[in-house]
Amino acid sequence: PVVIDGRELFVTVSIGIRLADPSCDGAGDLMRDADAAMYQAKEAGRAGCSVFNDELRMRAEWRLEIESDLHRALQRGEFCVYYQPTISIEDGTTAGLEALVRWQHPERGLRPPGDFIGIAEETGLIVPLGIWVLDRACHQLRSWNDMGAGPLTMAVNLSPRQLRSPDLVDRVAEILASSGIPPERLCLEITESALMQDPVAAERILAGLKSLGLQLAIDDFGTGYSSLSYLRRFPIDILKIDQSFVAQLGSDAESTAIVTSVIHLAKSLDLATVAEGVETREQLSQLELLGCNLAQGYYWSRPVSADDMEVKLKMSAPAPAPSARVSCDGKLRVLVADDEASHRAMVKRILERSGYFTIIGEAGDGQEAVQLAEHQRPDLVVLDLSMPKMDGLEALPRILALSPDTKVALLSGHIGSAQLAEGASLHLRKGLKPEQMVEDLLLVMGRRTSSSGRRELAQRHRYRCP
Repeated sequence: PVVIDGRELFVTVSIGIRLADPSCDGAGDLMRDADAAMYQAKEAGRAGCSVFNDELRMRAEWRLEIESDLHRALQRGEFCVYYQPTISIEDGTTAGLEALVRWQHPERGLRPPGDFIGIAEETGLIVPLGIWVLDRACHQLRSWNDMGAGPLTMAVNLSPRQLRSPDLVDRVAEILASSGIPPERLCLEITESALMQDPVAAERILAGLKSLGLQLAIDDFGTGYSSLSYLRRFPIDILKIDQSFVAQLGSDAESTAIVTSVIHLAKSLDLATVAEGVETREQLSQLELLGCNLAQGYYWSRPVSADDMEVKLKMSAPAPAPSARVSCDGKLRVLVADDEASHRAMVKRILERSGYFTIIGEAGDGQEAVQLAEHQRPDLVVLDLSMPKMDGLEALPRILALSPDTKVALLSGHIGSAQLAEGASLHLRKGLKPEQMVEDLLLVMGRRTSSSGRRELAQRHRYRCP
């Protein structure tokens, strides 16, 4: 240890080794190759050594080539920005876009950020490149807003190197002013690791950025090692759930638990959540069930060029208001009973958004559901099977006894092969597609009475025709 001002500092060493051989032209080559081996030792976890070999030689040559090309790429304007939409899970509309840099290499073609961002970060080229991306994205957003695309939000990534840039806040302010976009329509995304490199400095920079009126998000949340206390310390608005967890949502218990915990944590802190990497309808249904706010992924669109995104924005039209389809007097009165508030909220959103139903009450357990059903006599009760105090199977006959004209749809995470409970009209599985849930409930209530529709529903859910 080294003692400085009474404090012990423990210093480790990373060693790169190059053995001289006939391929070396001199001391310069030896030092260059040993330096490459040293960086390999650092990447392997530091406090170790690495011996230079042919693989490292190729990597070193490739790195030098990329670094040299990067300098020229900035001067020649070889970079471009691609955009991926962020979708509102509640209504399916495009809520915003994320700006993602691409390199149109004259020889290698279009290169993804993984090929060059790391080198740009290490060399410092990420600072001018990041500012260029931010400027381009903000001006593009202004163009789309003028086109009538709607109140979109633009998300742009900040690298760890940019976060340490002393003039970052001033540069962002200049771009906001020159582009003319409302500050609240810009979201800057920072990774957990970037925040943890120097939390004190990060707190100061984030406070300055937040004073401009923009939004701040933590990207890839759950993959870093930050203390949860920092969520209160930093002025964060959004948590982005890493795609590695979303990919296994519903199939892997640990990933599902992490996603569930992040969403509940965000709600308790009044933060929004964005799920990354959504690729299937099943993943989307799970996220809707959990109450996630926003999502992005290949399920809707890959990152595309500005021209292609403009076509998508022009083609997308706002959905008609549900109230325009069915008059208020014709809506079915529904009571939702589920001990999970997020599940109740999900069912409520789906049914009210359809325009056919209105929620007249919510219950957190079976006993409360029985009491509400007695006083309000709803047309339909969506009843969770598993609840405290009194479960759905116990509450079902009591509800029917007190309100004989009420129909009951049992809600469960797993239906299996069990027979439909006596008196119930339908079994609904949690995670069912929203449009299918609405269709099934309308059939139960006699709003759609085609014989083919009834037969199809009977096959799927053992529906008992009234």
